[in-house]
Amino acid sequence: MQARTNRNPKKELVIESPQQSKDAGPCEAEAESPVVVLAKPKLIEPIDYENVIVQRKTQILNDALREMLLFPYDDFQWSNARPLMMMPYTSASKPTIQTGMLLTIDMKITQESFDSFQNDEQSKLESSSSSFDNYYPEIAKSTREAEIKLKSESRVKLFALDPDAQKLDFSGIEPEVKPFEEKFGKKILVKCNDLAFNLQSCVAENEEGPTTNVEPFFVTLSLFDIKNNRKISADFHVDLNHASVRQMISNASQQMVNGSGDSLHGVQDIHETVLQYPKQGIFSVTCPHTDIFLVARIEKVLQGSITHCAEPYMKSSDSSKAAQKVLKNAKQACQRLGQYRMPFAWAARTLFKDASGTLDKNARFSPLYRQDSNKLSNEDMLKLLADFRKPEKMAKLPVILGNLDVTIDNVSPDFPNYVNSSYIPMKQFENSTKTLITFEIEEFVPCIPKHTQPFTIYNNHLYVYPKHLKYDSQKSFAKARNIAVCIEFKDSDEEDSLPLKCIYGRPGGPVFTRSAFAAVLHHHQNPEFYDEIKIELPTQLHEKHHLLFTFYHVSCDNSSKGSTKKKDVVETQVGYSWLPLIKDGRVVTNEQHIPVSANLPSGYLSYQEAGVGKHSGPEIKWVDGGKQLLKISTHLVSTVYTQDQHLHNFFQYCQKTESGARALGNDLVKYLKSLHAMEGHVMIAFLPTVLNQLFRVLTRATQEEVAVNVTRVIIHIVAQCHEEGLDSYLRSYVKYAYKAEPYVASEYKTVHEELTKSMTTILKPSADFLTSNKLLKYSWFFFEVLIKSMAQHLIENSKVKLLRNQRFSASFHHAVETVVNMLMPHITQKYRDNPEASKNANHSLAAFIKTLFEFKFEFLRVVCNHEHYIPLNLPMPFGKGRVQRYQVAVEACNTLVGQYAVSLHCCQGAMQTPVEATVHLDS
Repeated sequence: MQARTNRNPKKELVIESPQQSKDAGPCEAEAESPVVVLAKPKLIEPIDYENVIVQRKTQILNDALREMLLFPYDDFQWSNARPLMMMPYTSASKPTIQTGMLLTIDMKITQESFDSFQNDEQSKLESSSSSFDNYYPEIAKSTREAEIKLKSESRVKLFALDPDAQKLDFSGIEPEVKPFEEKFGKKILVKCNDLAFNLQSCVAENEEGPTTNVEPFFVTLSLFDIKNNRKISADFHVDLNHASVRQMISNASQQMVNGSGDSLHGVQDIHETVLQYPKQGIFSVTCPHTDIFLVARIEKVLQGSITHCAEPYMKSSDSSKAAQKVLKNAKQACQRLGQYRMPFAWAARTLFKDASGTLDKNARFSPLYRQDSNKLSNEDMLKLLADFRKPEKMAKLPVILGNLDVTIDNVSPDFPNYVNSSYIPMKQFENSTKTLITFEIEEFVPCIPKHTQPFTIYNNHLYVYPKHLKYDSQKSFAKARNIAVCIEFKDSDEEDSLPLKCIYGRPGGPVFTRSAFAAVLHHHQNPEFYDEIKIELPTQLHEKHHLLFTFYHVSCDNSSKGSTKKKDVVETQVGYSWLPLIKDGRVVTNEQHIPVSANLPSGYLSYQEAGVGKHSGPEIKWVDGGKQLLKISTHLVSTVYTQDQHLHNFFQYCQKTESGARALGNDLVKYLKSLHAMEGHVMIAFLPTVLNQLFRVLTRATQEEVAVNVTRVIIHIVAQCHEEGLDSYLRSYVKYAYKAEPYVASEYKTVHEELTKSMTTILKPSADFLTSNKLLKYSWFFFEVLIKSMAQHLIENSKVKLLRNQRFSASFHHAVETVVNMLMPHITQKYRDNPEASKNANHSLAAFIKTLFEFKFEFLRVVCNHEHYIPLNLPMPFGKGRVQRYQVAVEACNTLVGQYAVSLHCCQGAMQTPVEATVHLDS
């Protein structure tokens, strides 16, 4: 224990004999009577509990409840410090075993709960037991085990004696806080096994080989939600063709369809060869229900119209002759037009039996329906799926004879060998060329706060959807019917600039390509498209980044007529269109209508209309008078770029000021106020980033108005998270993500001081009562941030070892005192009108004060956390068995506060609500 000082005797708890119990009456009466603290009480040393035990050793040892009074056996944690020595045992050498020695027999104390007790007692016990410890370790061990068993069996479960204590639920007092982690909905493993049509034959020239489909087919899988009328997943492309069928397409065609013939390279330490032909995909569904469908779209190499190409597959007779005829035409088409695809068929199946996510594993894909060239869009697909459970409607659709074998299953938590949507290998990945890789397919999560989670991984994808081209009125080109559209992503509009290799490729080619083609409709001047092009965006975008669309007329006629031509021209350029990706600093998303030009001059991005008949930039020949002929749509899934205008403005302003631009307080206040209109799902997704930036602005604010508006925005965000039931994200942020800015006294301020001052302003009676009520209700967050900011400040600035009154500035001491005094009237006055806010504020304030070691709140720290807190409050039977109760005088209680005086109301308020407290700060 600590050394005692020779002070004048004060009122303190001293255990006297039962004969002196009569003297305790006045003390009890004094303790129970109301006391008003008029002056700071004198400091009184707490009792020496060890002396009490020594004085009453005999009585305590004879007490049945002595385990409650003596030191707990688990005060110490130890480990074996040396090996046991086997010593001969003789009766002559048998020592007398003393219980007091058992704590150190064959042990070395490694950690003690109470350092003061260790220093006094360990040396005594080790010196007295060293000889016994060295020579009789076996006896010591057996005796120690017997003592432990005796104590565990005789231990009284104190709280089990009180029935009211059993009803208390302490589970929510300290909620479990976990780090941010990537969460998924219901995961479904989709295995693509086979696609077989009724037309089968051997495609090899020597007719030696397996019987397969007579031409290559390509499958694209995705999820559709007809309840919410939207596509909810990205596309999963699969090539189920046999190796001999894949060889029907020339290498040159393969290179064109995948954008370039660049050599294969590694992706995150994975060789691309293992990623070329995936057959398994993991889909995720956040909100499962019975109206979600797995849809398969089937394409083939471009040959002609869908009706003409599907006709042989819809007949059941003379299949062998038809197969040979189709095979002959397919070989010619694959050699000539192998890089172009055309729609062919579609099928669908349900996923779930119920809304709880139970998979419908017994369901099978529907018949393969012929694709209607006038119903290609996702909107048309949703309409078809709405009639999926209506047999009378589905019976009218033309059916292609074939079968698509796809199975679904649940995904185990330890599922191995899969890559995420960015092709990054996940845990338990075996890097081998023979490894069967599973692809994780991106889910398009609903833009609802409760289904959104803070970003935990890097993701920066742009999905591009060409939708429609209106070319029936164009007069610029003689032929423009079988129109193919090529999509490229470029960072320059110079003539010789190459497109970026950042488009995700299709099966059989490189992982990333320079261009992608949409499916071609035969003899359509106003073609519709349903293709999805996935792009990995660069981390830094500028105004030159853009999408370039190039249109081609594809000649499908392969007859001998026209052989007088010098060269068989397969494709002819019939227009260009482009979409700058950045507008006002934001990535362009949603549906866009853009014009089409007949030429593509250098510097085309600089073209701007300057009035009627006037323009700046290069000369551009617009198709159909510059009408907006192309309709496209883009969808951004990014942890880098936000689509919320208000948040974007705030981030952009912060970026400019950090780059050296002059900070304008009025503009910043305007952007801060606009953050109240930020979309909820965006706020949750960027939660750590937004809060970090707000705290950063708070420490650099030069005007009080800026600091107060920052705090108001934080209050709004905290309230929104609570209202959506997502307060766990706030707790994770405070514990794992919050990091105070480095403190530079001459430049920046500290978060804890500025936040305390702003809270004081918001709690003023003249301030907005709605904001102050939210601050009271969710005050735990702000007190937790204060505590963590203070702790980081002490550690990073090496102030932990300083005297307590030197660790923080006097202005901060004053700010804390002010905010506590400002909180008290709110708690007491609003208890009836707003009990929840008052109760939360009272609890948060108590937790804050308890945690502030800098304020040395000894009443909570010493009394409530004292190792002998329970024994000091127990009745102790002495002498003749009479129960003598002792109470600590109010004056003695107050002295435990140390440098701070807390009134009796504060002591009582720790157990009830409302609370009144008066805190006197000493620097």
